[in-house]
Amino acid sequence: MSSSTQLTGEQRYQIQAYRKAGSNQTQAACELSVHQSTIARALSRNRGQRGYRPRHAPARCERRRIESD
Repeated sequence: MSSSTQLTGEQRYQIQAYRKAGSNQTQAACELSVHQSTIARALSRNRGQRGYRPRHAPARCERRRIESD
């Protein structure tokens, strides 16, 4: 019954822009029409020492997928 979709690359870069502009997760979620938890997961899973890096998200996702098998 749940319908989940992955964030697009454009959405990931928009999250980064919202964060740099000082928006919180709830505001970013509203602007992107996704649930706040989607933003929270994206930020927590793709945050490195230098902060949120949307460019690295697909590679990190693939690495997690491989490690889970």
